[in-house]
Amino acid sequence: MNQIPAISVIVPVHNKDRHLVKNLAPLQRDPRIEVIMVEAEQVSETNRAQQMNLGACQARAQTLVFLHIDTLIQLKDLWIIYQKLKEDPSLIGGAFRFQLDRQHLRARLIQWGVRLRERFFKLPYGDQSIFIRRDVFQEIGGYSDVPILEDVLLIQAMRKRGELLFYPRPAITSARRWERHGYLKTTLVNWLTMIFWQLGVSLERIVNFRRRVFHDPVRGDVKKEPARNQTEAA
Repeated sequence: MNQIPAISVIVPVHNKDRHLVKNLAPLQRDPRIEVIMVEAEQVSETNRAQQMNLGACQARAQTLVFLHIDTLIQLKDLWIIYQKLKEDPSLIGGAFRFQLDRQHLRARLIQWGVRLRERFFKLPYGDQSIFIRRDVFQEIGGYSDVPILEDVLLIQAMRKRGELLFYPRPAITSARRWERHGYLKTTLVNWLTMIFWQLGVSLERIVNFRRRVFHDPVRGDVKKEPARNQTEAA
């Protein structure tokens, strides 16, 4: 009989990212950790929220960790987080500290800005490897089926269910997106994305805006505009 894992790590994968799967090797070697890779072809469209929800449905552990394929986390940190959740029932989940895999001035400024966002708004993003108790994830209905800002909606719902742990050690994310599009441009577009969303601009228009600016697809096409408070109402 297979041992039930203590932690399920769910990783959405696209063909262009296959070369990064090697980053998961240390986690895969631990028999107490279940690594679930969900290919984009397994969902109806290129939609990270759908990929992560599918992975969560397959997960057997009570602790879920959502890991972007271009982000590195340390095995020892997973076990520290697991123990903290086990010891403190008021904690329902949280996220790692954000860090880029470059340490020049531009990268450090990005990291500083993210820490300010965490401090004042308590709002980590998906590239900080969000973790959550499986029962809480199920209670809130998982990730909202949206093409963008699924991590923001999930965190908002989590904050209504209990206390979040802002783990002080980093999840180290590739800086390739910032380097490809430019640090200033990427940061400004991310800020505008949040501003537009807070002003009530539809997700379809936000996705189209990002696509035009980056000259790049943005995780699938928007078929319809979901209910704005879908996750919060779960």
